[in-house]
Amino acid sequence: TFNAAISACEKSAEWRRALQLLNMMEKSNVNADVITFNAAMSACGRGSAWEMASQLVGMMAENIIQLNGITLSAAMSACRGGGEWEQALGVVSMTSQSKLELDSVSMCIAISACEGGGEW
Repeated sequence: TFNAAISACEKSAEWRRALQLLNMMEKSNVNADVITFNAAMSACGRGSAWEMASQLVGMMAENIIQLNGITLSAAMSACRGGGEWEQALGVVSMTSQSKLELDSVSMCIAISACEGGGEW
């Protein structure tokens, strides 16, 4: 399945391939779900492509796919890995819009991003 293939890309940091598969899903009229996007976002994070991870969050909103805690953690991790602490905090601000609460893992990621940027 596409989800399994994108998850494999996540594990090997093959973010470009994960995005290609996501694009193939769209062209094949296969609906991506939160699991699909989270795996693609994690692949972007492991591949230091924080900009793409941020774009995936926007794509989820466009496709009316509900964000979850894993989504937020994956997006913040990608931003942290790219040294983008301000972007990571931008993800934190999404929690009020999506009515999600940050868990301890997400909070640690946000703090780590600020620390890495010298803002702690």
